[in-house]
Amino acid sequence: MVFLPNGASNDAIVTYTAAFEAVKARADFAEISGKRLGKYPQMTGEAAETAKASATNVSPEAKAFIVNWLQEKYGVSLN
Repeated sequence: MVFLPNGASNDAIVTYTAAFEAVKARADFAEISGKRLGKYPQMTGEAAETAKASATNVSPEAKAFIVNWLQEKYGVSLN
């Protein structure tokens, strides 16, 4: 995932999005990216926003599980 600086202009966002769409559209992109990025779909725009939200929003129960697991398994406390 690529992040532009906070406050990036809409022109910059549109330009980067178009550039990444062009790269994804290459006939050899899947082969090339599979070796470097792994085999999973590359996303831009709304799909990328949805994926980011899914990956970064953690329920309190899941967070508590991980905090407890880190403490029990590795003796690591998160403060």
